[in-house]
Amino acid sequence: MAVIPPSLIRLTSRRRGVALLLVLAMVILIVPVAVGFTQRAVLANLEQRLSAQEQVAGSVRAQLEAGPLQTWLREESGKVALDLQVRTPRVEVLNENWRLDECAYGVRITAWDQCGMTPWNAITTGSPLRTAVPGGILERFDAVASGTQRDEPAGLDQFDIDPFALDHSARRSAFPSGDEEDVLSVGAWIATHPVGDAGSINVNTAPLPLIEAAMAAAGRSGVEAIIAARCEGRLAPLPRAPEGERQGASSHAPRLVGSSASWAARIDVRVGFARRSWWAVYRQNSGRWECVQRCVIPD
Repeated sequence: MAVIPPSLIRLTSRRRGVALLLVLAMVILIVPVAVGFTQRAVLANLEQRLSAQEQVAGSVRAQLEAGPLQTWLREESGKVALDLQVRTPRVEVLNENWRLDECAYGVRITAWDQCGMTPWNAITTGSPLRTAVPGGILERFDAVASGTQRDEPAGLDQFDIDPFALDHSARRSAFPSGDEEDVLSVGAWIATHPVGDAGSINVNTAPLPLIEAAMAAAGRSGVEAIIAARCEGRLAPLPRAPEGERQGASSHAPRLVGSSASWAARIDVRVGFARRSWWAVYRQNSGRWECVQRCVIPD
């Protein structure tokens, strides 16, 4: 048997040690790079998937507006008689969740009657209807209204006070959420798209303080009949003023109506990881419901 010289053994051991050190160095260099590539690939995949899901959410929104929302506006909106305990004229139109191909979907449509809120122009003219709006909402409205010169209100998008601010909570909170408990948003109290020069108040959806203020401004009596009808869940009769009371009506008094020709809807869509929300205002024109404004609600 051949005898390996000790010097050769030491040389071989050193070479193996150097080789191991080189391998270790390569591992230290390669692994972070590989992990970085993997992370970037995963992030790119997630971004691509999220982008695709957002596109699907946009398509779902369009289908919801063309289908269920239009159907509700045509067939159901004129039959709404809300409980007198409501603080805002909110109606849940649709709320559904399901799974398809291992992807979670959720859709929700919540509507607010524009004729069940204090008209934008009534507040700017100092109408007594201001008394039906909480003080905090009025302060925020006055701050925005004083800085706009538009003849027609642009809508809730005006409440983005600082477009360069990183915190968009001021604008986001202008749009009411789909939760019934949320009554602190401007969009739940003030009609950005009222009907008529002096606005219209729906006696079947408006909160009682607003109805009382509108009837006083119009010189009308008979609020008891409205209260009785809504307590029974039926449509209320429109009050008629006796001849002697007509002179007491203000020229800027809103028109009292039994159904609304203007509704705003919050549309929430969830597709997988994507969550998108829109605010759409619809008005009735010659028997057809047309979208007059659509805003993306900031995340």
